[in-house]
Amino acid sequence: MALELVELDTRYERAYEGLLNVCPSAMIYHSLSFRRFLKEFLPSSVSDHYLLAFDGEELLGALPTFVTNGPLGPVLNSLPFFGSHGGVLLKPNAKPVVFRFLTDALVTFCQSQKVRFATIIDTPFTSNEIELQNTFNFQYSDQRIGQLTSLPSGTDSEKVSEMLFGLYHKKTRNIVRKALRNDLELAFDYDQSSQTLKELHALHESNIMGLGGIPKPKEFFDVISNQLLEDNDYRIYTARSKSGELVCGLMLLYFKDMVEYFVPATTESVLSAQPLSALIFLSMRDAILERQAKIWNWGGTWLSQDGVYHFKSRWGTTDRTYKYYTRVFSDPAVLQDVDRKTLQNGYPWFYTVPFSTLNLDSSE
Repeated sequence: MALELVELDTRYERAYEGLLNVCPSAMIYHSLSFRRFLKEFLPSSVSDHYLLAFDGEELLGALPTFVTNGPLGPVLNSLPFFGSHGGVLLKPNAKPVVFRFLTDALVTFCQSQKVRFATIIDTPFTSNEIELQNTFNFQYSDQRIGQLTSLPSGTDSEKVSEMLFGLYHKKTRNIVRKALRNDLELAFDYDQSSQTLKELHALHESNIMGLGGIPKPKEFFDVISNQLLEDNDYRIYTARSKSGELVCGLMLLYFKDMVEYFVPATTESVLSAQPLSALIFLSMRDAILERQAKIWNWGGTWLSQDGVYHFKSRWGTTDRTYKYYTRVFSDPAVLQDVDRKTLQNGYPWFYTVPFSTLNLDSSE
């Protein structure tokens, strides 16, 4: 085997898509459409470097990355933006040497670019901790809980609905039935209109800021509609009042047989009506009937988010933990006088290091 390293460009896009189609751990975050989204959304100074391992004409593996610069020097993520999954993608017949080849190439690239911090975010379908410890030599790891619902199959709406209710916790079944009977108009936005995206952004921003979090900006919703295909890569389900006001929205991403629970948002005044639960049920059912979807990915949950974890756990989920693996390519003392705000402001949309490793009070 004579492996050759190249970076992804238009010449290799077809081979890269072929790899994603057969790789069990490939997710929408690895896709070319999401790459285009990141390239348009992130600052123009950010560069992408998708490392590919070829054996002759056969693409055996890939490792997608983006690099940004900041006050402490360059930072690399695989991949950036709210914990998008990255890591090493391998063809099923690829030997372990391909994994090492790609991670060795990543280390060499980081050293050549004087990268300060590099983070690989694993997927809920892989656990490469031992391999990455041996090849990437990370110093820090940060755990998340991935929650997945295995969806039933079928073509009959009533039977699929019954099977879904069979997965849910009793209290969730009752909540969904009650939510479906409310007087809100439940549907998905056939036109995926800019107005709906604008409304969803406003609702999402209000929800997240109310929780003290960092919301996705308006530009995110604009770029999503530019780079992802409506009703193919994403869909927005809505609950509207009789006057047409958006009171609940749910943006989903689709890739292969997987559904990504991506942007939920609900007006506080209708929380008791539980419209989000109704939208989740309807979109699960539709994904099975229309797309033969098999996996619903709820996304990552921090270990401290008990309420979020509890809500997701009642939809027939299975826990799949995954980690962020970070290597510091310099003297760790560089972090001695750094606080959280410096890293957040200096490297927007990129992961640097676990904030628990910082000496300064990041709340200042």
